[in-house]
Amino acid sequence: MDPACSRRRRQPAAFPGGAPPRDGYAGAAAGDCFVIFDRVESTDATLPKVWFLHLPSEPTVDGDTCVWGSDLAGDTGAYSMGRSWVTMQTLAPQPVRITRRGGPGQDFWGHPCNPDAQYNHTLDNQGIDQKAYRLPPLSPWRLEVEPGTRQTRDYFLHVLWLHDDPPKDAERAEPIEDGGRIGARIPLRDRLVAVRFDLTGACGGRLTIEESGEAAHDAELPREL
Repeated sequence: MDPACSRRRRQPAAFPGGAPPRDGYAGAAAGDCFVIFDRVESTDATLPKVWFLHLPSEPTVDGDTCVWGSDLAGDTGAYSMGRSWVTMQTLAPQPVRITRRGGPGQDFWGHPCNPDAQYNHTLDNQGIDQKAYRLPPLSPWRLEVEPGTRQTRDYFLHVLWLHDDPPKDAERAEPIEDGGRIGARIPLRDRLVAVRFDLTGACGGRLTIEESGEAAHDAELPREL
Protein backbone atom coordinates (compact mmCIF):
# COMPACT_ATOMS: atom_id res chain seq x y z
CA MET A 1 0.00 0.00 0.00
CA ASP A 2 1.22 3.48 -0.86
CA PRO A 3 2.37 5.23 2.35
CA ALA A 4 0.43 8.30 1.20
CA CYS A 5 -2.75 6.23 1.28
CA SER A 6 -4.06 5.98 4.82
CA ARG A 7 -7.01 3.70 4.05
CA ARG A 8 -7.99 1.57 1.08
CA ARG A 9 -10.83 -0.97 0.97
CA ARG A 10 -12.26 -3.01 -1.90
CA GLN A 11 -15.58 -4.85 -2.24
CA PRO A 12 -16.16 -7.01 -5.33
CA ALA A 13 -19.47 -8.64 -6.23
CA ALA A 14 -20.53 -10.95 -9.08
CA PHE A 15 -24.07 -11.43 -10.38
CA PRO A 16 -24.92 -14.28 -12.80
CA GLY A 17 -27.46 -13.42 -15.45
CA GLY A 18 -28.81 -16.96 -15.48
CA ALA A 19 -29.33 -17.90 -11.82
CA PRO A 20 -29.48 -15.89 -8.61
CA PRO A 21 -26.34 -16.02 -6.42
CA ARG A 22 -27.93 -18.09 -3.64
CA ASP A 23 -25.37 -20.89 -3.48
CA GLY A 24 -22.20 -19.07 -4.46
CA TYR A 25 -20.77 -18.12 -7.81
CA ALA A 26 -19.23 -20.83 -9.97
CA GLY A 27 -18.29 -19.07 -13.21
CA ALA A 28 -18.87 -16.24 -15.63
CA ALA A 29 -20.94 -16.21 -18.81
CA ALA A 30 -22.59 -13.76 -21.19
CA GLY A 31 -25.21 -11.72 -19.40
CA ASP A 32 -23.31 -11.80 -16.11
CA CYS A 33 -21.75 -8.77 -14.52
CA PHE A 34 -19.19 -7.87 -11.89
CA VAL A 35 -19.30 -4.88 -9.56
CA ILE A 36 -16.11 -3.49 -7.99
CA PHE A 37 -16.23 -0.84 -5.28
CA ASP A 38 -13.12 0.83 -3.85
CA ARG A 39 -12.83 3.37 -1.05
CA VAL A 40 -9.55 5.27 -0.94
CA GLU A 41 -8.51 7.91 1.58
CA SER A 42 -5.23 9.78 1.28
CA THR A 43 -3.22 11.74 3.81
CA ASP A 44 -3.36 14.83 1.57
CA ALA A 45 -6.16 15.95 -0.76
CA THR A 46 -3.62 17.09 -3.37
CA LEU A 47 -2.25 13.56 -3.82
CA PRO A 48 -3.61 11.90 -7.00
CA LYS A 49 -5.58 8.67 -6.93
CA VAL A 50 -5.66 6.61 -10.12
CA TRP A 51 -7.56 3.32 -10.53
CA PHE A 52 -5.76 0.99 -12.96
CA LEU A 53 -7.12 -1.93 -14.98
CA HIS A 54 -4.61 -3.79 -17.18
CA LEU A 55 -5.97 -5.36 -20.36
CA PRO A 56 -4.77 -7.81 -23.04
CA SER A 57 -6.33 -5.84 -25.94
CA GLU A 58 -6.91 -2.23 -26.92
CA PRO A 59 -10.07 -0.77 -25.35
CA THR A 60 -12.38 1.92 -26.64
CA VAL A 61 -13.33 4.76 -24.32
CA ASP A 62 -16.55 6.75 -24.67
CA GLY A 63 -17.25 8.99 -21.70
CA ASP A 64 -17.78 6.76 -18.67
CA THR A 65 -17.93 3.55 -20.74
CA CYS A 66 -15.08 1.33 -21.96
CA VAL A 67 -15.24 -1.78 -24.16
CA TRP A 68 -12.61 -4.39 -25.00
CA GLY A 69 -12.36 -7.93 -26.31
CA SER A 70 -10.57 -10.90 -24.82
CA ASP A 71 -7.18 -11.81 -26.25
CA LEU A 72 -4.80 -14.68 -25.57
CA ALA A 73 -1.99 -12.10 -25.40
CA GLY A 74 0.55 -14.73 -26.40
CA ASP A 75 -0.68 -17.39 -23.96
CA THR A 76 -0.74 -20.93 -25.35
CA GLY A 77 -2.29 -22.68 -22.35
CA ALA A 78 -5.87 -21.42 -22.68
CA TYR A 79 -8.73 -23.91 -22.30
CA SER A 80 -10.92 -21.99 -24.75
CA MET A 81 -10.08 -20.14 -27.95
CA GLY A 82 -13.40 -18.30 -28.27
CA ARG A 83 -13.61 -14.56 -27.80
CA SER A 84 -15.71 -12.62 -25.32
CA TRP A 85 -16.23 -8.93 -24.70
CA VAL A 86 -16.47 -6.68 -21.66
CA THR A 87 -18.23 -3.36 -21.18
CA MET A 88 -17.11 -1.37 -18.14
CA GLN A 89 -19.30 1.44 -16.85
CA THR A 90 -17.79 3.83 -14.31
CA LEU A 91 -20.41 5.13 -11.86
CA ALA A 92 -17.96 6.78 -9.47
CA PRO A 93 -16.07 9.02 -9.31
CA GLN A 94 -18.04 11.71 -11.07
CA PRO A 95 -16.82 13.75 -12.80
CA VAL A 96 -14.30 11.22 -14.06
CA ARG A 97 -11.33 11.22 -16.40
CA ILE A 98 -10.56 7.90 -18.12
CA THR A 99 -7.30 7.54 -20.03
CA ARG A 100 -6.47 4.70 -22.41
CA ARG A 101 -2.75 3.94 -22.38
CA GLY A 102 -0.62 1.24 -23.96
CA GLY A 103 0.39 -0.34 -27.22
CA PRO A 104 3.89 -0.34 -28.73
CA GLY A 105 6.16 2.06 -26.85
CA GLN A 106 3.76 2.47 -23.91
CA ASP A 107 3.02 -1.15 -23.01
CA PHE A 108 5.16 -0.88 -19.84
CA TRP A 109 4.57 2.80 -19.12
CA GLY A 110 5.20 4.25 -15.67
CA HIS A 111 2.69 5.85 -13.32
CA PRO A 112 1.09 8.84 -15.07
CA CYS A 113 1.41 11.08 -11.99
CA ASN A 114 5.11 10.42 -11.41
CA PRO A 115 7.19 12.83 -13.55
CA ASP A 116 10.24 10.56 -13.16
CA ALA A 117 8.40 7.51 -14.52
CA GLN A 118 7.32 8.79 -17.94
CA TYR A 119 9.04 6.11 -20.01
CA ASN A 120 8.56 2.48 -21.01
CA HIS A 121 9.82 0.30 -18.13
CA THR A 122 11.54 -2.56 -19.97
CA LEU A 123 14.90 -2.34 -18.17
CA ASP A 124 15.84 -4.10 -14.95
CA ASN A 125 17.69 -2.49 -12.03
CA GLN A 126 20.98 -2.89 -13.89
CA GLY A 127 19.70 -1.08 -16.96
CA ILE A 128 19.44 -4.24 -19.06
CA ASP A 129 16.49 -4.83 -21.36
CA GLN A 130 14.79 -7.85 -19.82
CA LYS A 131 13.23 -10.30 -22.27
CA ALA A 132 11.45 -11.92 -19.32
CA TYR A 133 9.30 -8.79 -18.99
CA ARG A 134 7.83 -9.52 -22.41
CA LEU A 135 6.95 -13.17 -21.87
CA PRO A 136 3.25 -14.00 -22.38
CA PRO A 137 0.59 -13.59 -21.29
CA LEU A 138 0.86 -9.84 -21.68
CA SER A 139 -1.34 -6.89 -20.73
CA PRO A 140 -0.06 -4.20 -23.09
CA TRP A 141 -3.00 -1.85 -22.47
CA ARG A 142 -4.50 -0.28 -19.39
CA LEU A 143 -7.30 2.00 -18.31
CA GLU A 144 -6.56 4.83 -15.88
CA VAL A 145 -9.58 6.14 -13.98
CA GLU A 146 -9.06 9.38 -12.09
CA PRO A 147 -11.46 11.70 -10.25
CA GLY A 148 -12.11 15.01 -12.00
CA THR A 149 -11.39 16.84 -8.74
CA ARG A 150 -8.97 15.91 -5.97
CA GLN A 151 -10.08 15.41 -2.40
CA THR A 152 -8.98 13.42 0.63
CA ARG A 153 -11.52 10.62 0.20
CA ASP A 154 -12.61 9.12 -3.12
CA TYR A 155 -14.87 6.29 -4.23
CA PHE A 156 -14.48 4.12 -7.34
CA LEU A 157 -17.51 2.12 -8.49
CA HIS A 158 -17.40 0.03 -11.67
CA VAL A 159 -19.87 -2.34 -13.31
CA LEU A 160 -18.39 -4.82 -15.81
CA TRP A 161 -20.75 -6.63 -18.22
CA LEU A 162 -19.80 -9.81 -20.11
CA HIS A 163 -20.84 -10.43 -23.74
CA ASP A 164 -20.44 -13.22 -26.29
CA ASP A 165 -20.37 -10.72 -29.18
CA PRO A 166 -19.23 -7.12 -29.60
CA PRO A 167 -21.84 -5.13 -27.65
CA LYS A 168 -24.10 -2.81 -29.63
CA ASP A 169 -26.75 -1.70 -27.16
CA ALA A 170 -25.31 -2.80 -23.83
CA GLU A 171 -27.35 -2.48 -20.67
CA ARG A 172 -26.48 0.40 -18.36
CA ALA A 173 -26.53 0.53 -14.60
CA GLU A 174 -28.14 3.38 -12.70
CA PRO A 175 -26.19 4.93 -9.81
CA ILE A 176 -27.68 4.84 -6.32
CA GLU A 177 -26.66 7.04 -3.40
CA ASP A 178 -28.72 7.09 -0.22
CA GLY A 179 -28.40 6.61 3.53
CA GLY A 180 -24.60 6.66 3.65
CA ARG A 181 -24.32 4.11 0.85
CA ILE A 182 -23.43 4.18 -2.83
CA GLY A 183 -24.32 1.54 -5.36
CA ALA A 184 -25.86 0.51 -8.65
CA ARG A 185 -29.24 -0.61 -9.94
CA ILE A 186 -28.52 -3.21 -12.63
CA PRO A 187 -30.98 -4.76 -15.13
CA LEU A 188 -30.17 -8.46 -15.71
CA ARG A 189 -32.70 -9.99 -18.11
CA ASP A 190 -35.84 -10.56 -16.03
CA ARG A 191 -34.09 -9.43 -12.85
CA LEU A 192 -33.42 -6.04 -11.36
CA VAL A 193 -30.42 -6.11 -9.03
CA ALA A 194 -29.63 -3.30 -6.61
CA VAL A 195 -26.36 -3.42 -4.69
CA ARG A 196 -25.30 -0.78 -2.18
CA PHE A 197 -21.95 -0.38 -0.42
CA ASP A 198 -21.18 1.45 2.82
CA LEU A 199 -19.29 4.71 2.35
CA THR A 200 -17.69 4.61 5.80
CA GLY A 201 -16.82 2.13 8.53
CA ALA A 202 -16.30 -1.58 7.94
CA CYS A 203 -17.00 -3.00 4.49
CA GLY A 204 -20.67 -3.79 4.12
CA GLY A 205 -23.81 -3.03 2.17
CA ARG A 206 -27.04 -4.54 0.93
CA LEU A 207 -28.14 -6.67 -2.03
CA THR A 208 -31.69 -6.65 -3.39
CA ILE A 209 -32.92 -8.79 -6.31
CA GLU A 210 -36.30 -8.60 -7.99
CA GLU A 211 -37.44 -11.29 -10.41
CA SER A 212 -40.33 -10.44 -12.75
CA GLY A 213 -41.31 -7.67 -10.36
CA GLU A 214 -41.31 -9.92 -7.27
CA ALA A 215 -38.80 -9.72 -4.41
CA ALA A 216 -36.38 -12.66 -4.63
CA HIS A 217 -33.61 -11.56 -2.28
CA ASP A 218 -33.09 -8.70 0.16
CA ALA A 219 -30.29 -8.91 2.73
CA GLU A 220 -27.18 -7.22 4.05
CA LEU A 221 -23.91 -8.17 2.40
CA PRO A 222 -21.70 -10.47 4.50
CA ARG A 223 -18.94 -8.68 6.41
CA GLU A 224 -16.85 -11.81 6.93
CA LEU A 225 -16.07 -14.85 4.79
